[in-house]
Amino acid sequence: MMKRGSWQRFNSLTSRERELLALLLAGRVNKQMAADLERSEDAVKAHRGQITRKMRAKSLIDLV
Repeated sequence: MMKRGSWQRFNSLTSRERELLALLLAGRVNKQMAADLERSEDAVKAHRGQITRKMRAKSLIDLV
């Protein structure tokens, strides 16, 4: 269960970042997510960086 601060951080994500987070948590890799979202891998990497910063996660494990 998420703590209050975690919910606030999650709510700060854009719809694209939430979509990417769902794919990330489903185990998709950058290349697959880029294909799924019809974006470049660089765009996916940038969004992953934003998600990590906004969620204050140090790793994928922290996001999960």
